[in-house]
Amino acid sequence: MLKINYYNQAKSTTQTNFQKSKQNLTFTGPEALALQNARNPGAGGNKAPNRERHNAKTNSQRRTQTHPYFFYNGYPAKPRPRLMTSKLEAAPTPLEVNDCTDNYKSQSLQIKINKIIEKDQSRETPIIKKIKSGFIDKIINKITEKPATPVLIGIAGASASGKTFFTDSIIDKINQIKSKFKSGKLEPLTVLNGDHYFKDISGDVEDAGGFDNYIQNPDNNLDRPEAVNLEKMKEDLISLKNGKTTWTPKYEYGTCRVTDEGFSKNPAHSIIAEGIFALHKSLSDIFDIKVFIETSKDILKERWLKRATDRGSDNQEKNVKFLEKVEKSYKEYIEPVKNDADIVINGESEKNDIKLMVEELYSAVNNK
Repeated sequence: MLKINYYNQAKSTTQTNFQKSKQNLTFTGPEALALQNARNPGAGGNKAPNRERHNAKTNSQRRTQTHPYFFYNGYPAKPRPRLMTSKLEAAPTPLEVNDCTDNYKSQSLQIKINKIIEKDQSRETPIIKKIKSGFIDKIINKITEKPATPVLIGIAGASASGKTFFTDSIIDKINQIKSKFKSGKLEPLTVLNGDHYFKDISGDVEDAGGFDNYIQNPDNNLDRPEAVNLEKMKEDLISLKNGKTTWTPKYEYGTCRVTDEGFSKNPAHSIIAEGIFALHKSLSDIFDIKVFIETSKDILKERWLKRATDRGSDNQEKNVKFLEKVEKSYKEYIEPVKNDADIVINGESEKNDIKLMVEELYSAVNNK
């Protein structure tokens, strides 16, 4: 009967490893006598076990042999590869090895992102106001497990909250640093502006004698979901995600007309849709990252009135009344989606701070 106790599975076939392993083996029965004769030839007059004795082992016994060394006439023979049995732990599969690599990448990216967030929170005016629990883990898994799949980002907020400002800051910085990174055939970023998805109401505006007259009607409100072609926006986003070049609409503010020109948008690694209804329930399910821009009421009012003047509406009294309608729509349609956002951004952040954070995040994701 062969009894083997060992601390080491002797994976190497070198004599050195064999000697180390052999020191921790104990034998009983004929095999012990064979090993003794091998160490002291002729001692005790015992003969080493012959080949017939070794060959007498059945195939099933050989299969369940757990030590890699076999003995012929008391000396170690060339090791045979061990066969896995139910009692032995199977070797790692390629998937398990990849999992280890992905876990390392995920942990490394997690550390980098946490440092970037900590740095932001030390600013006088932090960019990030709130992050949903589990969001960082979710997006890291998305990046590490499916790096070739485009990331869809939805950015919503009140009118004049700073959505376009925030998005333009991202675009400016990506265009500055994209040459440092390999993006393959795809561009790093494509943006859809929700303002160009307003429905064509040029006929109604003309009949009312101009936009100012049209908007004074309580039933006419552009700050509600029905005023925007959200179905078209969703179709375009899905098309871009599927790698197709997409023709998107162009909207004229003065006439409220959708032109025949439009924009040609190419697929990219990251696709941003920004607009007051970008996170509407009919769209939100397709986004990987949902961002809400939050700005104080006083700043919103100041920005909105300035923008109305820049767009040619110089009647301050009418502008103030219209602003009241905008604020009501915000409370009813836009503010509630903040609770569904993955991250809430301060709409009063400094542009240089936003650009710096974008560069840090882009470098972290691209492992630079």
